[in-house]
Amino acid sequence: MENICLSCNEKEIKTPKSNFCSSIEYCCDSCSKLLLKKHQDVKNKALKLIQKNNDINSKFDLVYSNEMNHIKVTETDSRQSVGSIQVREYLFSLLEEVHQFSYNALFESYLYAELFENYTPEFFNERFFLHNAVLKSIGAWEKLIRYFAVFYGVELSDKSSKNTLTQLQKQLKRKGFKETKTYNLLWKLKSHNVFNELDKVRKTNDHSLSYHLGTDLYTYSKVSEYVVQANESVYEAITEALEIFSSRCVLSNVHYSQSRKLVVIRPNEKVIKKKYGRLQHAYNENLNKQLYDSTVEYIRTISTRLAGTKKWNKNYSSPNLRWVNYQLSDAVFRLHETSRSLSYMEKMFFEAVDQNYKDLDNYWIYFDGLNYRYFLLSGLIRIYSVYDKISKVIRELFEVDASNNSSFSGVISHIRMHQPELHFLPPIKICERILGSKAFKKLDKNRQDHFHLVTLQNFINSNSKEVIDLEVLVTIQENAKNLFELIESLDVAVTGFYKMFE
Repeated sequence: MENICLSCNEKEIKTPKSNFCSSIEYCCDSCSKLLLKKHQDVKNKALKLIQKNNDINSKFDLVYSNEMNHIKVTETDSRQSVGSIQVREYLFSLLEEVHQFSYNALFESYLYAELFENYTPEFFNERFFLHNAVLKSIGAWEKLIRYFAVFYGVELSDKSSKNTLTQLQKQLKRKGFKETKTYNLLWKLKSHNVFNELDKVRKTNDHSLSYHLGTDLYTYSKVSEYVVQANESVYEAITEALEIFSSRCVLSNVHYSQSRKLVVIRPNEKVIKKKYGRLQHAYNENLNKQLYDSTVEYIRTISTRLAGTKKWNKNYSSPNLRWVNYQLSDAVFRLHETSRSLSYMEKMFFEAVDQNYKDLDNYWIYFDGLNYRYFLLSGLIRIYSVYDKISKVIRELFEVDASNNSSFSGVISHIRMHQPELHFLPPIKICERILGSKAFKKLDKNRQDHFHLVTLQNFINSNSKEVIDLEVLVTIQENAKNLFELIESLDVAVTGFYKMFE
């Protein structure tokens, strides 16, 4: 069977040397030259922007110093003063995270371009980093819009789900935000379709079959260009945001700042010490290896099953078993990536400990910030998406019409209210148990804080943040166990349907 270029989908190519080669080997000569040139441009632009970090960090330092001097001479015993100071601290921290997210997205786009040509099986492929870069780009703009929303007097809801990027943008249009340079940057990105393209990739990766499946390499590579464009604008916006921080003051009382989550809540040291002992007991050092082996074996099983469907004399089945198997395989692959992320996190954590780093964050590879926590949080965002991918399988297998809310919790809520006859099914019973578990609620909160608000570990001392990291790790492990139990239960249903069609 001839091998066709995965970029142009036309020209014949040589058979790749192995199943673990770089993506460049799946391209014809002309596409290889074209993509390498485009990727070099991405790397050059990303590095040029990253070189601005020193200047941006100096501006952060200056604003922080001025803020500390101002607080020293400010009356702080009133609820109004305390609330306003809390909000300013939160906004400054939020803007620091905007910068961190944007910087991460830039070095991730660089790694995408580099690994496209120079992949090694011991590390991660280029798609791993581009997936992260897309999320960080959107996350940076979400946090940035939230920052401006507070400064321009947008009334935030006490329900975080109502403070979406779209809703905040609509309200900001009626404020002075339209006069800012950031508004023009945002409008330009939208008019050039950058946001739509990035959001399409994000939604596909998080909820449906992963974007790279069925997408040619040329189209896929353009995503890295959108990432650089989006974050070039973020870097410009940060400077204006710091200027506004220095010239404006948001008045707030303590109740408002806390109810709208406009405060960095630091953990109590005594609580942290007690929590550490419990977490050490809950941590399973063997689970990542078990999860890795289980996901590899399951993917092989599904591959064999899919090969069998090609022999059917049917082009259609209800439920669509081919699609269900692809979706299940994609969900399991996300779990597989999660296990690899956690394994690499543990590897870097213990290497930093062995090398006597006082702050383990300072042990990194390739780029400052690519440390053990980077891989922990990569696992967090991946395992969360597995739930929504599985909700698609549940809808197809059991004919659930939950089009208004297709998230995992939305689908199960729909079944509870409109299709109670499905409650006796083992997979649905497992789903209900998961939704009521502390592990799922913690996962949801950690993901919401990281992607929409602020990541607590970035603003506390090293001993405390390592305990919080362990808590996140244990949370991911507990959800991984629950998810694999659910997948195995769904697989029983899928096998039953197969017997009907064979």
